[in-house]
Amino acid sequence: CWLFFGCRTTQDVFYLKQFQDLAAKHPNLHVVYALSDELAEGEQWDGETGFIHLAADKMLKAGIKRQAFLCGPPLMIEAVTRVLEEKGLRPEDIFYDEF
Repeated sequence: CWLFFGCRTTQDVFYLKQFQDLAAKHPNLHVVYALSDELAEGEQWDGETGFIHLAADKMLKAGIKRQAFLCGPPLMIEAVTRVLEEKGLRPEDIFYDEF
């Protein structure tokens, strides 16, 4: 199970510790946060950077049967859906809520 969480800045990151704790207890849970904006001066971040669809493309292996549940703005949904379909997900296995 993968959880991809796209944020603009470190200010937008929430539940990081809780998800990290869950992932530590459940080896099949992988949590990936990605920041799309540049870091402010003096800020540190050891997670992914760039848009979330790029992190999904980097992390997910092709050909594995899975379902995807997305929520976010339409452009993000389109970008992630494209990546998921390239990885072999069928459109009927991709569910989303645009906002």
